[in-house]
Amino acid sequence: MTADHEAERTEEVRPGLNRRWRGYACFTFGCLFAVATGLLLVEMFMSPDQFVPLLIAVFLLLALSLLLLFAAEGLFQPSASEVCRQDARKPVLFLRPFEEDRAATYDIVSSGETTTAVTARAEDFLLALNASGPLISIGKPDWSSRLGIYPHGVYRDYVDSGCWQARVTELLDRAGLVVLLVGATPGIEWEIAEVKKRIRPESLLLYLAPKPAGAFTRRGRENKEEKIYQRFRPIVERHFDIALPEFSSALHIIGFDADGRSVIASKDVPRRWFLTEYGRVSERVSRQLQEVLAQTQPHLDLGHYHLPGRGALWSRISVASGSFIAAVAFGLWSGEPLLWSQLLLASFPGFTLILGWVLIVRHYARRWLWVIPISLVLLSLLDLIVSGSHLYGIDHGLPISLMAHFGWIGWLLKLAYAACVLVLGLLIGGYDRRRGSSDFSG
Repeated sequence: MTADHEAERTEEVRPGLNRRWRGYACFTFGCLFAVATGLLLVEMFMSPDQFVPLLIAVFLLLALSLLLLFAAEGLFQPSASEVCRQDARKPVLFLRPFEEDRAATYDIVSSGETTTAVTARAEDFLLALNASGPLISIGKPDWSSRLGIYPHGVYRDYVDSGCWQARVTELLDRAGLVVLLVGATPGIEWEIAEVKKRIRPESLLLYLAPKPAGAFTRRGRENKEEKIYQRFRPIVERHFDIALPEFSSALHIIGFDADGRSVIASKDVPRRWFLTEYGRVSERVSRQLQEVLAQTQPHLDLGHYHLPGRGALWSRISVASGSFIAAVAFGLWSGEPLLWSQLLLASFPGFTLILGWVLIVRHYARRWLWVIPISLVLLSLLDLIVSGSHLYGIDHGLPISLMAHFGWIGWLLKLAYAACVLVLGLLIGGYDRRRGSSDFSG
């Protein structure tokens, strides 16, 4: 790497050290809201006179629970740097226009009275390349990435938008395999020039991303796929000095041998009537990957690969689902689900306030500051006991809590204050900007 290139080393945009703590916080509150949803669901059927307000509460709590759980999974998703530190193999670099990050709808599946959309992004068909090395890319530095919420699929790192070219050259020098998604974007010519200069021909794959045809008949799909093929054909031929065949079936993967000659899959996917459009596209890309790599990377077995973080994902899904089911069972057993749900909701401001102060204390790293969250834990437990006593109609001679005295107004005020402290704790660490991609191994 030249001295000039060293001077251009980019600053990686990372959320601060609180990213995993944000994940724990979102997951914990998501599970708690799932428990409250289960309790109120039981109460909704036990109290027909309050059915409508309880139904609204169930929908709001369920939506909030799902939102927090989805955010938690994005926060738990490992970054490209983390994955590469754990995996000594050379990474597989995926270069694409940011617009390809949008999911496209391939099928609408009917299930009784509802329908479910089957969506996918261009990168979702390439996950088998993790068999060669961790599949990594540079992510679009938007608001979600700055919060630390990463999408599942290709493992991402984030850099300042004006410095992405220097980062790409760094990753190209480390990559064992490069997948270049062909598109008509301003940066495509620069990427192609850098790839041809830094990557051996047999380590390059051109990817013509599939698009949903939205047609019911075979002929209709072929007509739409041909239009996409003819759009990108001149781009590939102009930059790589190869002549692509005439369209006979959708072509997505193009490889190269050591001499730079193009390698194209010779067989199309058998047309089976029971395949959905997503299934057809997925199987077609998979077969083309296998056929091309069998000639350019014969040692590679795409049938065996591991996605870091997926095992923990299923464990968290089981915990969240189990929390909801356990709440429903407990509500039926206790016979007083509304009482327990009120008690649980009364504890949320205290939980939020404690978490915010924990994040603040972790940032400043002063032991004496732990007095604040510990005191809040004790006060929250006392407030919870008093709230429970009031809800049960028991008088211990103690002043009733703010929740009991002011009702929902007092609870909302406490929650708003606690939320402000939590936001302060999440933001106070700022963003950790570090030099280059020194975290990458292999």
